[in-house]
Amino acid sequence: MSNASASNIEIHEAEEWSAVYLDGKLVQVGDSYLADEWLRTRFGVKTVQDEAFMRGQTSREGVAKTLDEVTDYARSRQERLDRAVALRAEAQRLEDEARAIEG
Repeated sequence: MSNASASNIEIHEAEEWSAVYLDGKLVQVGDSYLADEWLRTRFGVKTVQDEAFMRGQTSREGVAKTLDEVTDYARSRQERLDRAVALRAEAQRLEDEARAIEG
């Protein structure tokens, strides 16, 4: 990739439409999300579709301040989900055992 940061990029928007200009020339036009996609591709932005950065809450103040916090929360969340699955399996096993004893 060439030195993208040395380029002049402008995005013009009107309602749902947008146009991206690179060094004064049109490079993308269409729905506004296409401008975002173009920028992400141009600058190699990694996009992660996961709410772990919110850390189980819904306020701006609670958002993870670092990627390490995101990773820690995601790991902890997965451990909790795995534990819930194990507990449900154990509960089913116990329910089956109780039925067998009663039967």
